[in-house]
Amino acid sequence: MKHSRQDYMHIQDPKGLIPEDEPVFLLRGQDLAAPFAVRSWAQKVGLLGGDKRLIIAALDFANEMEKWPKKKMPDLPEKPEDVKPPPEKPADVPTLPPADEE
Repeated sequence: MKHSRQDYMHIQDPKGLIPEDEPVFLLRGQDLAAPFAVRSWAQKVGLLGGDKRLIIAALDFANEMEKWPKKKMPDLPEKPEDVKPPPEKPADVPTLPPADEE
């Protein structure tokens, strides 16, 4: 499991269901933006035709996050080495040369 923050890398999948190199994004209940993000995700799943039970579970979880007593703005870890650098801008897609004219 590959987290976006190095300080979360110790949080692992004990059953090994998530591949080691699969990106994972963790939202915490204390994060002021987390309930909004989860609700947005649930809405997108609905638009894509996803399972309604999953959508309801996500919305219930967003409600739990909103009730979490400790709230704060999301932040970065204290140690700079725990922050993964942003991905490099993808290179421009090369264009094919013009076809030879006969």
